[in-house]
Amino acid sequence: MDAHKDDGSQNLCKKSESLNERVPTFLSQRWILAYLFLTGYFNVYALRVNISVALVCMVRTPLENSTLLTPLQSNITTDDTCGVLDVTSPKAQERGEFDWDKNTRSAILSSFFYGYVFTQIPGGWLADRFGGKRIYGIAMAISGIATLLTPVFARTSVILVYVLRVILGLATGVVFPVGHSMWGRWAPPLERSKLIATSYVGASIGIIGTFAASGLLCEYGFDNGWGSIFYITGGLSCIWTVVWFYQARDSPSEHPRISKAELRYLTNAIEFDTSRKDTQEEWRNVFYVCAVFYLIGIIVFGGFARGEVQSWAKDKDTELDSVDIKEPLTSESMHKI
Repeated sequence: MDAHKDDGSQNLCKKSESLNERVPTFLSQRWILAYLFLTGYFNVYALRVNISVALVCMVRTPLENSTLLTPLQSNITTDDTCGVLDVTSPKAQERGEFDWDKNTRSAILSSFFYGYVFTQIPGGWLADRFGGKRIYGIAMAISGIATLLTPVFARTSVILVYVLRVILGLATGVVFPVGHSMWGRWAPPLERSKLIATSYVGASIGIIGTFAASGLLCEYGFDNGWGSIFYITGGLSCIWTVVWFYQARDSPSEHPRISKAELRYLTNAIEFDTSRKDTQEEWRNVFYVCAVFYLIGIIVFGGFARGEVQSWAKDKDTELDSVDIKEPLTSESMHKI
């Protein structure tokens, strides 16, 4: 009887010790991974949107926009000898280096998505096969190097700019699938929403911060202003990549600095079988889901389009040609504008 009592007391002590064992939270390895993802998504969107502001400083040709008519009036001078109007934009002539028309600028901005759309689904498969740490780090390294090369390539050929933006899209297209693949191994169910939401905050901060900082760099930065935007964002991405390879791991069991309490907590909370492979039935379900979304897209967007161009999608420049600025404003003329 005494032996049974001793065994029972020992079990109670072990249970009380396991309950009293404190699992680290905000300074734990899973939360450090969330901070890494936050700064990583910050860099992803900084590399993605930096050219949107830099392009304004890069081009020499004034933008074709009716809203610029009023500011340009102050720069209109009349040459009596030639009898012509000279419309110039001194600031654009001072900073701009490239004579890229609107079509070229549009192609540069859209070329990113030609690569981005192709690596969404392969990104998750690559992370499961080769490890999310490796795929995410390589993608960020390629993105950072491509951004650092942008000023040099832009001064060489616009075709090289297209290529760099496509490569950037291909590389950054894998980051979100890789992130979800890694969180499947790192995020316990009760903390999953907090960890993923914290990491996604970096995307919004990256957009806001890059737009604000790029305007200042255009005006006060080095390498004619716009070049510093690519060098700083690309350099930060490369530095972040070094930290990522040092700190991140594919799973908690592979991390050398994780505490025993956290490892035990994650192992018991996350039911993830890394040895399980995708079956034919699971792939068939994926295609079923894709087919459903395809049909929904046809119904929704087809209903909106109805075979005609909507008013918000029309080219405003062509419509303004039909407006006579000498006529008084009416409801019909305002509708054309």
